[in-house]
Amino acid sequence: MLDGRFEAVLADAAAGDERAFDTLYRDLHPALLRYLRTLNWELAEDAASEAWLEVARGVAAFRGPEPVFRSWVFSIARRKLIDRIRYEARRPSASWDDVADPGPAERDVAEQLHRLSATIS
Repeated sequence: MLDGRFEAVLADAAAGDERAFDTLYRDLHPALLRYLRTLNWELAEDAASEAWLEVARGVAAFRGPEPVFRSWVFSIARRKLIDRIRYEARRPSASWDDVADPGPAERDVAEQLHRLSATIS
């Protein structure tokens, strides 16, 4: 909580002050990341990053007190996490662990041609 400074910090962030936005970020990010990690540990940081990008784009249009701002940021982050989960579910996964062992390698093609030509002659 910003102890009564929220309106001033928000106004400065909306005007493009990076230090003010950093203050909002530092105040809210730890709680946001904890929340996202309870939903999906692996994708939490990516979703939080995407959420902060959207917050940065929309902070100038935001209107409301600190609790509403916090809810707004958490809602954006939750939506980003859901989008990320859906994206990962649609994306085919490939791993070397999934590839069957092909066994011993075949002989060299040049060697096979040499033997084939020897049998033809």
